[in-house]
Amino acid sequence: MAVARALRIEVSALLGEEEGAGAVASRGEACLPELRRVVTAYDCPPDPGRPVRPLPELARDVARAGHLRLQCQYGALGEMVVPLLEELSVAADVLAGHDREVAFWLLSIDRVRWAAERSGDELMLATAAYVRAETFFVSGPVESGLRILGAAAEAIANRTLTDTEAASVYGALHSRAAVLAAFGRKPEQAWAYLEVARVMAESAGAEVSYFHTGFGPATLKVHEVAIAVELRDADEAVRRARGWVPPRLGSCGRAWSTNWCSGEFR
Repeated sequence: MAVARALRIEVSALLGEEEGAGAVASRGEACLPELRRVVTAYDCPPDPGRPVRPLPELARDVARAGHLRLQCQYGALGEMVVPLLEELSVAADVLAGHDREVAFWLLSIDRVRWAAERSGDELMLATAAYVRAETFFVSGPVESGLRILGAAAEAIANRTLTDTEAASVYGALHSRAAVLAAFGRKPEQAWAYLEVARVMAESAGAEVSYFHTGFGPATLKVHEVAIAVELRDADEAVRRARGWVPPRLGSCGRAWSTNWCSGEFR
C-alpha cells in the first residue's frame, strides 16, 4: 500500500490485477441503495410476484456468495446478493417447519444472529458470533467482543472431539479472539487463543470451509502473523511469516456446499 501511494496508483494495478480497486469499489457502492432497502425490510419482505425457487437452488447461490466473500470478490458479491437476500427473506417468511429452518440457515449470510437463532443450528449461531465480533475492531470494547466469542466457543466445546465441523468453527472463534486480543494489546491472551486454534487446525489437517468461514493451517498462519502485526512487533511478524508460502486454495466452500447439492441438511 505504501508503494502504491508513492507511485499514485491502485494497489490492484501494482499487483497486476485486471480490475482496479476503484472499479470494484464503484460496483459495490452501486448496490448499496438496494441493499439498504432489502435489509430494512428483512422481517417483512415484499411479495416477489413469483414462486420461491427450491431450497437446493437457493443453497447453491448461497454457496457461491460465500465463496465470493472468502475470495474478497466484493464487487461480484454485491451484484448477486441483493436479489438473493430478497428471495431468501421471502422463503423464510412463507415456508414452514424444517424447510423454514433451512431458509433461515441460508439467510444467515445477512442478519446473522437474528437468522441464526431461528435456524436450529448451534454451529451457525457460533459462526454468527464470529462475524459479529468483527465489529469490535471498529467500535469496541475489545473485552465485550472476547466475551461474545468465548461464550460461543463454550457452547460447542463438547462437540469438538467428535465433530470436525464443530472443531473448525471452534478454531475459527479462537483465531478471531486471538487477533482481537492482540488489537486490544493483550499479548498473552492473544497467543493463548492462537494455541487453542492451532490444535483445531491440526485436527482439521487441511483448509476447510463451513458456514461461509474458512479455517485450517493456512488461515491459522495468516492469523498468527496478524497477531504480531496488531502487537506492532514487525520483527516477530517477519519471523513467523519467513519461509511460508500460501497454498493455492481451490473452491472455498466445496465441503460446505456438497451437502446442500445432495439435499442434506444437518
